[in-house]
Amino acid sequence: MLKFATCSICCAFALSLAGCSIQRSFDSQGSEFKTLITADNIKRFELTIIPRPVPIDPQSNRRGLEPGPSERQLKGLLKDALANNEFCRQGYLPLGRYAGESHYRLRGECKDAASTDDKAKFPNTIERW
Repeated sequence: MLKFATCSICCAFALSLAGCSIQRSFDSQGSEFKTLITADNIKRFELTIIPRPVPIDPQSNRRGLEPGPSERQLKGLLKDALANNEFCRQGYLPLGRYAGESHYRLRGECKDAASTDDKAKFPNTIERW
């Protein structure tokens, strides 16, 4: 009985490690960062992640896109984007997220107001808010 319990624990541990190893990592290659600065100097942003196409296996029920990123991966991509472009220097407030079949979107608003330099550096690229 002790052998069975030990074997069960080992199998469960091995399966949990396997589950961790197949988690996909997402990079900024398939992402797009858009900005909007209002007349009141409010800075808003939108990060869109588009999964890469994968070959379709005719013997599988899988579709032609890789699985989407986890919530943690989305926040990590947003954190990296904001660190690289310095759009929100004093942090941000999350305003919403959208997960569709073809893309994932995070929207937010910066805690700091837009400066003259921000207006010159970040054009309004969001068409509809």
